[in-house]
Order: sequence, then structure tokens, then C-alpha cells
Amino acid sequence: MVVTYCFDGICLRSTVYERISVRGQRIAEFIGYTQGSGTFHISQPVYEKMLLFLKQHGRNTDRGYGTGPSRKLKLIDRAFGLLNIPKFSFHNIKRGYYIFSNSRNLDSVLHRGKRPLWHDRPFNELSAYWKERWCIPRSRRTDEWRKYDSDHFFRRVERQIKQLN
Repeated sequence: MVVTYCFDGICLRSTVYERISVRGQRIAEFIGYTQGSGTFHISQPVYEKMLLFLKQHGRNTDRGYGTGPSRKLKLIDRAFGLLNIPKFSFHNIKRGYYIFSNSRNLDSVLHRGKRPLWHDRPFNELSAYWKERWCIPRSRRTDEWRKYDSDHFFRRVERQIKQLN
């Protein structure tokens, strides 16, 4: 990531997103920074202790599909609220966000109601490009992917689905 300093905090932009292109055309367009909030500064062991704390205080700690967006953020906020600790989530590290438009004239579509002029990016071409540019080179640099157990993944998904029923 490229680090620049903003007026009121640290700002991070993704050098990966800045470099993605197809046929020489950049795909990701930087459109601004987040407000600098999130949960990445809360470690998993601390988060687990917060969940236990919430359960001990009779609070719902359900997670996963169907529990709404930003569930981790809401649960951490709830735990800090019980402890009377305000604004834990504003760490002031602003991250860049990007848009990946399928339209060459997105601004006109959004602001003037024009019909989209779609990019000609066939899926098979994009997937072949990804495979050659990223997948194969990475598979040669690391062998972690060889340890992936798809049966274990599907058994876990099956258990989660049964718990929903």
C-alpha cells in the first residue's frame, strides 16, 4: 500500500488496485477514503473474550449469514458500550475505496440518466488474464493452496446450513 498523510489522519491506498488493467485500461478507479473506522485493530483472541463477555451479560452473539452487515463491528461496539468505552471503532486510519465500473460513461449514467456504454470485457478473457497474470505465478511461489481441503469446507458449510434449519 502507498501511505500518504491526510489532514486528519493516516490514509492508505491500494497499489494493487491502482495497477489492475486490461488491454492497458485501468479497471479500478479511486473514489475516496473511508472515515477511518473498523475492527482490524481488535485481535481475534480479544474479540472471542468480548463475545464471551456479551454472552455472560445475556446479549445475542449470533454471527454468520442472516445476522446483518458489519456484525463484528456491532458486537464489538456492544461490548465496549457495556464497558462505557466510547468510539472504539474510529482508529482514524482511512482506507481508499475503489469502484470497478462495467460502464465507460458511469458519470453520465449516474448524473444525467444516460444509457450505459458497456466495456467489452468477456468473462473468458478476464478469467484467462487473471489466471496467467496472478493465479499461475502465485501457485509457483507458494504451495499453501495444495493444503486446501474442499471436503472439510463443504462439511463445515453443511453443518452451518443444518444449524440454520
